[in-house]
Amino acid sequence: MLNEMLDDFTSAITSNLYTFSTGAMGLVGVLALIDYGLDVMGHAGENPMSIVKMSVRKILKYTFYIFLIRDFPNLLKILKDFFIGLGEELGGTSIGTDPDSVIDTGVEFLSPIAESIKEISSFKDVGLIAPNLLYGILWVIGFALVAYIVVQVFMTTVEFYLLGGLSVMFLPFGVYSGTESLVQNTIKVLTGVGTRLTVTVTLASLGISRIKSTA
Repeated sequence: MLNEMLDDFTSAITSNLYTFSTGAMGLVGVLALIDYGLDVMGHAGENPMSIVKMSVRKILKYTFYIFLIRDFPNLLKILKDFFIGLGEELGGTSIGTDPDSVIDTGVEFLSPIAESIKEISSFKDVGLIAPNLLYGILWVIGFALVAYIVVQVFMTTVEFYLLGGLSVMFLPFGVYSGTESLVQNTIKVLTGVGTRLTVTVTLASLGISRIKSTA
């Protein structure tokens, strides 16, 4: 069920990204005209060659942002795969962003403990109280660990797609010199959420490795 929710959410974000990208392309055109017009006026009376050089730099800059915004949905997926792959490499276990597989691993780990509790569930013998309590505590700790891993993987992936998707609306401001700082802040946000995704996947990978080795 969590996989379906995650897939539906990412599909909705991706489809909306194409819509946002189209709108952002129009904003790029408007800001590029303003930026180029102001720079041309600022270079008025200068050597024509300097204007030509400035124009070439501006055209290259505008072209870069046009391609960046147009392909941003694919770029966001590449970035997500990179941060997840880095986390898996550091953690040593491949988990992707599949919460259901984490749940399956947790069930596999918790089932023997649950069976052991059933086998010694009688409290008639005082000597069985301690084993019952021990297995019960282990089951609770294991369940809490699995639940935490699932929630963290799910929420961090959602956060990455949400903030990453919103970032495309700020990219057009990079074409205008007066608003370039917005793009710099956007890059910081993407880097930050990507780092959190890597750390979450790394910790989840290490946790799953520990669970599998204990199961």
